[in-house]
Amino acid sequence: MQKTKGLWVLTAFLVLTAACQKTDDQGVVPKPPDTDLPAESVEYTDLTGKEIKRGEGLAFDLNKDGIRDFVFGTQLVGDPFDKVDKVQYTVLSGVDSYLPINAEESIARFRKGEEIPISNFGGFIWYRISFSVLAQKIISETKPPYWEGDWKASRHDFLPVQVYKDQKRYAGWIELSFDTLNETLIFHRAAISKTPERSLKAGI
Repeated sequence: MQKTKGLWVLTAFLVLTAACQKTDDQGVVPKPPDTDLPAESVEYTDLTGKEIKRGEGLAFDLNKDGIRDFVFGTQLVGDPFDKVDKVQYTVLSGVDSYLPINAEESIARFRKGEEIPISNFGGFIWYRISFSVLAQKIISETKPPYWEGDWKASRHDFLPVQVYKDQKRYAGWIELSFDTLNETLIFHRAAISKTPERSLKAGI
């Protein structure tokens, strides 16, 4: 039974030059939704052909300012209590980037056209310097491997994100699919609003 975590987490944190602690911002004033942004007000990134498998990782700079906003990777974690190994597919946000995470450490998963708000929503809080497991393969000595996680069956779903710049937040999304058969996290597109403090519709 292997008990050592993958080294990618340390590398990711060094890339983002951040300490491993969650920090939330209090006192965020909700703003009226305004999602009818023209195409030129959104920065799109084509991620076609990008994917990660076990032992791999990718980092993305969504607003093209030279700072890597989000790091995706994998790690192997041994669980001696349950006598299983876990191959985890994870995402990490940086000092100036945010992920919406709830009390169960899960990240919100959006469908195309759903509105990504600037403020906290539905039990999800926007955290910076945050880390979450999207999906994981459970390897047991007593039964066949199986998958867990909210994103294990994703097909062109949208990970809501925010990037913080010049004391303002910019809404965005990353389009993902998960292939459990080939144990692959697949990236399709990403977008970040050029207009601060406004919500954005996923996939549009």
